Amino acid sequence: MSDKEINIAILQELKRIANEIFTNEIDIEPGTYTAAELAKEKSAKGDVIIINLSFASKY
Repeated sequence: MSDKEINIAILQELKRIANEIFTNEIDIEPGTYTAAELAKEKSAKGDVIIINLSFASKY
């Protein structure tokens, strides 16, 4: 196995673990937001962005 193949395998496993941990833990109304908008919890139009977090992870 080449270094590239090993790195790809590691990345795939990290993605699998992240999806297992973070699936359904952050709920935001569908849309595209900038980091600044998320930090202010308001869209560019001034609409409130409701962000629900749940940390019921088994890790």
